[in-house]
Amino acid sequence: MSPQVKDYTKNIPKTISEIQDLLEDVRTLFKKEPNIIHISKTPCLFIGDTHGDFSASQKVVERFFKEENIKLIFLGDYVDRGAFQLENVLFLFLLKRDFPKKIILLRGNHEEEEMNYSYGFQSVLQQKFGREYSMIFAEFQNTFAHLPLSVLTWNHIFGVHGGIPISTKNEAIHLDEIAQLKRGAINLQDFDFITAQLLWNDPKEEIQGAVPSGRGIGFYFGSDKFQQFIDYNNIRVVIRSHEVFQKGYKYFFNKKLISIFSALNYVYLQGIHAKMVKLETDDTLEIINIAS
Repeated sequence: MSPQVKDYTKNIPKTISEIQDLLEDVRTLFKKEPNIIHISKTPCLFIGDTHGDFSASQKVVERFFKEENIKLIFLGDYVDRGAFQLENVLFLFLLKRDFPKKIILLRGNHEEEEMNYSYGFQSVLQQKFGREYSMIFAEFQNTFAHLPLSVLTWNHIFGVHGGIPISTKNEAIHLDEIAQLKRGAINLQDFDFITAQLLWNDPKEEIQGAVPSGRGIGFYFGSDKFQQFIDYNNIRVVIRSHEVFQKGYKYFFNKKLISIFSALNYVYLQGIHAKMVKLETDDTLEIINIAS
């Protein structure tokens, strides 16, 4: 790890006022970013869910941050369930504040109020800050609400947390519709139809069309709906996260969709072979182990 990045792991904000200042800074940055961040020709690293696995995030940054032109694209789910949720998200926010073009942070389904109440982040803040936790919790939610939703690379690779959105009409949803969405919703109940799907949908090889998700939110989508979306939007590959796999990744739909998971340990699954995807300027994609 370069000395510069090592300093970030040592100087994570500890006090409410320090955290508030950082959240205000990155919230300002997020608000300036579009729903779809367009990335010109440069190496990119896609990182999936880390869920409070601070060590996984550090390993990623340690290995790749020093590459001059690379963009580190985190696909969401920085908090909940993991042992070091607060440290993990603050570490990434610190890097985003100082390197806003190099670090890209997308919204996951766990950057949302109801999930944070149910799966651990609220409890972490309450244990750390006592009765004052509610104020900082609210500021985190306001910051999460402005995270961008997706990326699109120069060679037509679409990066998102959950999955492609499904239309209620026969035609697919166009990227222009995603670009025009208004961000700022804190609670899932206030999400628009498309945003909820971008954060919650999952691919399924064994179905055609789309069916309501077993998660209770969003849809499972089959190869026909997926192909319709990527054809309509001139997309070559979709890279997403949102699902845990012991081997850290899974291909869907003739390798046109890559699902990655980047936490090394996750609740009931230990020793995950966490993965990330590196995109080179020659258009090649490589699945890389985080632990190696």
